[in-house]
Amino acid sequence: MRIFINGDEVEIKEGACLEDVILFLKLTKHGLAIAVNTTVVPRENWQNHQLTDNDAVMFIRAAQGG
Repeated sequence: MRIFINGDEVEIKEGACLEDVILFLKLTKHGLAIAVNTTVVPRENWQNHQLTDNDAVMFIRAAQGG
């Protein structure tokens, strides 16, 4: 199945959820927010949010500064 992560095309297994993609990309969850097709997915739904072909997934990392 093909999805787009921050604009880049990525092949993942059918039926993958957001949690699977986080593990696949070896991301840490601390300070991470995820939107799928412009809708933010709450952290408690990452394990249950199944992705579909051509979904646009955006990973947003919190940053400090001033």
